This record gives sequence, C-alpha cells and structure tokens, in this order.
Amino acid sequence: MYFLSSLGVRLIDFRLLEPQTSLDKVVREEELFESQQQELLISASTNLKKLLLAQKAVFNIVIMLHFLSIQYLLLYKILKTLPL
Repeated sequence: MYFLSSLGVRLIDFRLLEPQTSLDKVVREEELFESQQQELLISASTNLKKLLLAQKAVFNIVIMLHFLSIQYLLLYKILKTLPL
C-alpha cells in the first residue's frame, strides 16, 4: 500500500464512503430528503408562478371578449336604426 501511494496512485478506502454508524446513515438520508424537498419546493413555486400568469392571461382575454361583444352589440343596434 505504501509502495502504490509512493508511485502517486491514489487509494480510496470505500468503507469511508459508506456510513459507519446508523446515525451517519440517518443524517445522510435526512440531508438527501431535505435537498429533495427543497427542489420540490422550488419546482412547485415555479409552477405556481406559471399558473398565475396563465390565469391572468385568460382573465384578460375574457375581459377583451366581453368588451368586443358589447361593441358589436352597439354597432348592431346602430346599424339597425339606420334607414337603408
């Protein structure tokens, strides 16, 4: 082992990558859960913003169609009263 490290070969002790105790395992799972929860929260927030923008756009379209229908109704009444 000393010979390999003196040649510049990096040795990795894979036991260090795995949790040594059940407490380490719980802490790592908790950190993973928190990071996943944070990602889901960001995704939900982004989706909510998009939904609110879409709702606002639909509302604006409905208002525009309402005013257009009023204008066409007034135009129809005006044309109906004109003697042709």
